[in-house]
Amino acid sequence: MPKPFHWFGPASVVDLTAKLLAHPVARLEVHEDGPDMTLLVIYADEVVTEGGGGGVNDSHICPPVCP
Repeated sequence: MPKPFHWFGPASVVDLTAKLLAHPVARLEVHEDGPDMTLLVIYADEVVTEGGGGGVNDSHICPPVCP
């Protein structure tokens, strides 16, 4: 049995790709909130405040929800 993992659906992959290509990127942050994860793209010229914004956050954990 494989180890549990988090996954993001096709719409999230398209959204993340667009965010990564929109501006020069300083970093990609992964935030965990219980069973949920949010990917947050931080642009090189962005001032980050608590919580950030513009995240991709429709994560699923497998199992029980597997692609």
